[in-house]
Amino acid sequence: MRLLARGVQFWQDHGARATYRATLRKLRLSVTGVNTRSPATSPLPYSYACGRISFTHGAESINAPGFNKRVNWIIPNFHTSSGGMRTIFRAALALEQAGYEVHFYVFGDTHYVSGSEAAAAIRTFYPLKATTHLGVTEMLPAEFCLATSWMTAYPLRDFAACRRKIYYVQDEESLFHPESSGKMLAEETYRFGFECVCAGRWLAQRMRDYGNHAVPFELAYDPEVYFPLPEIPQRKRVVFYSRYHTARRGVELGLLALTLLKAKHPDVEVVLFGSDEMPFDLPFDYTLAGVLTLNDLPDLYRNATVGLSISLTNYSLVPQEMLACGLPVVEVNHPSLQAAYPESSPAIHLAHPTPERLAAALSEVITLPEADVQPTRQEAARLVSHLSWQNADRVLLDFMASA
Repeated sequence: MRLLARGVQFWQDHGARATYRATLRKLRLSVTGVNTRSPATSPLPYSYACGRISFTHGAESINAPGFNKRVNWIIPNFHTSSGGMRTIFRAALALEQAGYEVHFYVFGDTHYVSGSEAAAAIRTFYPLKATTHLGVTEMLPAEFCLATSWMTAYPLRDFAACRRKIYYVQDEESLFHPESSGKMLAEETYRFGFECVCAGRWLAQRMRDYGNHAVPFELAYDPEVYFPLPEIPQRKRVVFYSRYHTARRGVELGLLALTLLKAKHPDVEVVLFGSDEMPFDLPFDYTLAGVLTLNDLPDLYRNATVGLSISLTNYSLVPQEMLACGLPVVEVNHPSLQAAYPESSPAIHLAHPTPERLAAALSEVITLPEADVQPTRQEAARLVSHLSWQNADRVLLDFMASA
């Protein structure tokens, strides 16, 4: 029953096709005798942190043919709903357009059954020419090699056939864990001495605190997708990014705030998105919009009064995209948000992370005088108008071009 429940959950999270592929992969491993074990045991977690990972190519391969302008990205297993992976693949596309040869290496367990299948999934994001490989042991010699998550930092630590090792850091991932082995092993990667390219000024400073050379880039949005409309929604509506299975999204905190808000403003409509189910019995009516496509999100934002997004570690893509659609935002008053939005603005409210303070901030936007609604929505779009992915990708390109 436990296995069946895990299979159903995987299907709900990732869809029928990915579930079918993952099942095929598990069957193949079983038939070949790989990864078979007693039902009472399981593989030791984090085994890559113990000892060294072996590679086909060693330090003697530096300056081998094709070495210059080759870039290896070590990535974890990924799904097409991941905003963080979109950021990685967008940056890789900018590298290709600048003349670099890009390769992806998927490290760790994956539901893909071949590199070509993983490459096809990547091309649903962007039209990359890059080759994709499952596993890292045959990683090619490269001028640059980039880790993209704390687990991928371990093979980067051990790989000698590259000139520069770069940590592409989008969050302080050690904060994802309680006090545990995972937290310690994640935090240790910040002491590997890699050069760091980081999402936001706060995160870059955190990496400097560990003694690393770090530069920040600003998260952005696609202006062809996220833009405001002149019409003002007639119905009072709050949209909340409620991806409850990601603890750092603070969903319970947001739902408590919405409980208080609905008690004070029962006519306000609440729309939850980011997950296809809500496991809590909520004391108010709501609409569950589920996991939305990139094409559906802008309409959700444009037809809302205020957006609630909670980021308890580094700031996320969601506030920028909401603001770009002219939607005022309530977020928590976290240092990463303070660094991203240093100027005071009626379009983004950074509230102390309690239900009462979040509810008060939401209420403030909902009860704006009619004369202030349109100027506030215009201010929301203005607040992020300077952001662009071209500028973000230029940070990485310039960093790689530096000595």
